[in-house]
Amino acid sequence: MPSRAGQPSLLRKIGARIRALREETRKTQETVAWACDIPKAHLSRIERGERLLSLPVVFLLARELGVDAADLIGFNTRSPRVRLLDAARRGDREGVREALKRLGLA
Repeated sequence: MPSRAGQPSLLRKIGARIRALREETRKTQETVAWACDIPKAHLSRIERGERLLSLPVVFLLARELGVDAADLIGFNTRSPRVRLLDAARRGDREGVREALKRLGLA
């Protein structure tokens, strides 16, 4: 799918988020691509922000990385909601407490 379907900066942010989540799981591009039945080159272009990923690929990647599909597009890591999700996924209790405080829920 051509990258012109989305804004380049948005594509780069989503790609960087996917790469960060993949690296957090210590999986290679090859391993993830194989499990999702997509070419490694395609995953590489997605992570570099050169390709817009389809909705089915979002769900495949999320499943393989052990996250919700929303985690793949939650690239604003300054957002308390994204921080809460990340901290909860990692089991970081202090991070959860801090995010809840920022959201006014603690």
